[in-house]
Parts: sequence; structure tokens; C-alpha cells
Amino acid sequence: MYFVYLCIVNSIFLYNYIMKKISYFGLFSCFVISSMALSSCDVSSTSAAEDLLNDARSAVSAGDYEKARKCIDSLRVCYPREFDARREALAFEDTLNLYQAKHELAIADSVSTFAELELADLQSKFVLEKNEKYQSEGFYVLPKYAGNKSRFDFFPEVEESGKMLLVSVDKQRKYTFTDVPVNEEEVDEKNIQISIPSNALQDVKECYRLALAFSRCHDALESKEKQNLKVRFFEKKIQENNK
Repeated sequence: MYFVYLCIVNSIFLYNYIMKKISYFGLFSCFVISSMALSSCDVSSTSAAEDLLNDARSAVSAGDYEKARKCIDSLRVCYPREFDARREALAFEDTLNLYQAKHELAIADSVSTFAELELADLQSKFVLEKNEKYQSEGFYVLPKYAGNKSRFDFFPEVEESGKMLLVSVDKQRKYTFTDVPVNEEEVDEKNIQISIPSNALQDVKECYRLALAFSRCHDALESKEKQNLKVRFFEKKIQENNK
């Protein structure tokens, strides 16, 4: 009887020992598998983040700045824990901004060059009247009016700054100047407060074309200067970051 009891006790002890070993082994296996899985995920996410960064670089080289920006945005959103890749992307974004600013500067430079050529061509069809002693700014008039304004009761002119005026002269030779807003492709008589004589309508349109060319040239040069400032800003920022 004692022998049977001893066998039962040993069997229970052995069973508990084996179950504990199995339990420990299971926990250890789960830990190893989980670690491997996490390690695999880390490697996978790091590789994917680096791929996005490389895609951004390739896109910039190809001049596709929109695609490059999307790659950087995707890296930030999808891989927030890839700190090394995010730091590289942040530094690269300044390079992207610089390349894009240079690209836009080249476009602005082409536009301003064209606008200046257009303005010069139209100016050649006008006469600049200016008395250096009394006038800080001269007026462009069509050749038919140059030196003969006193013979006309109505004529258009454009200041050197590009402002367009319609000049009306009454019987007492009193001059009235009316500003013409330059914001349309063609002169709009509805925006002008005075009536235009039919025999002067074509002259008004010619002056309007000159005033519009002045406006376009001014806007193009202003845009070019803004792009120049952006290029200098990003160049300076990159230099400071590389110190």
C-alpha cells in the first residue's frame, strides 16, 4: 500500500515538473517569436522609410517636386518612429525647397524677359515727352500727339510709371485728367467716367496696350525678385545647417 502511495506522489510531482517546464518553454518561445517579429517589423519599416526617402531624391533629380514632397509626407505619416529617416527627410526638405525655388526663379526670369521685350517693342511706337527742368516723370504719347497736344481736345497718354490717363480739354483750355484702371485685356469703356470720341478710340486702345505691358512687366519683375529672395533664404538655411 505504501508503495502504491509513493508511486502516486512521484507521478504527481513528475507531472507538475513537466508542465512547468512546458509552460516556461512556451513563454520563452513566445518571447523569442515576438522579438523576432518585432525585429522583422523594425527592419521592414526602416527599409520602407529609406525607400521613400530615395524615391524623393530621385523625384527631385527628375524635376518632379510634387512627387518628392508626397514621398516625404508619406514617410512622416506612415513611419513616425523611424527617427533617423525623418531627420534625413527634414534636412532633405530644405534641398527640395531650394531646387523648387530655383525652378520657379527660372520660369519667372523667362516671363520677365518676355515682358520686358514686349514693353520695349510697344514703347518704340510712342514718343516720350519730358521736360527735365519741370517734370520728374515723362509721358508716352502716340507720334500724332507729340508736340501738338494743343491742337487736340482729347488725347490719351501713359506715364513712365505705367499709369494711363485720358486728357480732356474744354473751350477755356482747361485740362481734365482721368485715370484708366489697367486690369483687363481690353480697355473697358464702362470703367471710364468720360466718353471717348470715336476718332480717338483706337488711340486709347493703343495706349491701353502700353499701360498693360507696363503692368505685366512690373508684376513679372516683382515675382522674379520674390523667387530670388526664396533662393537666397534656402541657400543660407542649408549653409547654416551644414556648419
